[in-house]
Amino acid sequence: MIPKELYYFMAKANLNPLITEFKGHIENVTFSKTIGGISAKQKSFQGSRNSYTASKTQLYLRDQFALLPVLWCNISESNRQSWIKLAKKTKVKNAFGNSYNPSGYILFISNNSNLQMVGQPPINSAPEKLAIPSITNYSILISNSPTQQISILFPSVTTGANISHLVYSSPGLSAGRNYVLSEYRMVSIIPPGTSNTFDITKDYTNIFSFPDIGKKLFFKLVPIHNLTGFQGSITKNSHIFTQPVPSVYWTLNQSELDINTTLK
Repeated sequence: MIPKELYYFMAKANLNPLITEFKGHIENVTFSKTIGGISAKQKSFQGSRNSYTASKTQLYLRDQFALLPVLWCNISESNRQSWIKLAKKTKVKNAFGNSYNPSGYILFISNNSNLQMVGQPPINSAPEKLAIPSITNYSILISNSPTQQISILFPSVTTGANISHLVYSSPGLSAGRNYVLSEYRMVSIIPPGTSNTFDITKDYTNIFSFPDIGKKLFFKLVPIHNLTGFQGSITKNSHIFTQPVPSVYWTLNQSELDINTTLK
């Protein structure tokens, strides 16, 4: 049942040869592709919205992000030109997967906001373009025995000397979910030089409750270069929290059968 404070208005549209895809948000209207065509969903609030309290970290980052446009205006013309030149050699992808060259201003804001996320000071001059390595082969450990634990495992891998990884995760969701969009929240940062495993239990439970058995968690790692703010490829993973299965083994001792049950 939809709460009386929240109503949805739906509409559909067919594509033509000139427009092959349409998605995203325009104010309170969300466009998405469905089996029947393009869906336009309008969210209308009547009454008060649910309140949301931002964390101290979020408030700090918002304040810092607001300073970046001011910093752009205050840097020298030669520094601004260095970002503009770098932008001409840089390709990024939009929401539709199409490549384009950002402006020097956008690149300046993007790199410096990444630096803020990992606790580094902003830079004025555009750095040289770097290839940023990503952790591509990692798994998730979730356990409640003997204590609650959520860890990211990347055996035989050490994060680079100047590479931090932003850790995003979802709350515990249905095991049948195949992807998430808006449920991701940044829960932790893997510092440079971390080897093999990284425990995020405390950071995760500061934002979400520890998941129930049978729930599915989604994760993504975002590598950030601590000196330049360049971002590497995002890698995603998911894990279903399952109850350990008892294993039974038998030993025959003087014609008596002893049954021992252990939990692995």
